[in-house]
Amino acid sequence: MITLEVQKDCFVGFKGERFRFYLSDEGYRNAKHSEQEGEIRRKSHAAVVAGKLYPDKKPRQQKR
Repeated sequence: MITLEVQKDCFVGFKGERFRFYLSDEGYRNAKHSEQEGEIRRKSHAAVVAGKLYPDKKPRQQKR
């Protein structure tokens, strides 16, 4: 799963729009290519295994 923001008008959408997609491995490779081309910017990424999300970054823990 990735959350992205469109940087310039392209096949994904219009500049400024934000989307969340659940992608296959092939789709993720295409998204990385689109990011290299400057069409999109990934905001976050998480692996999905058996219906559970595993984000790349650990959430910040609140200080007590």
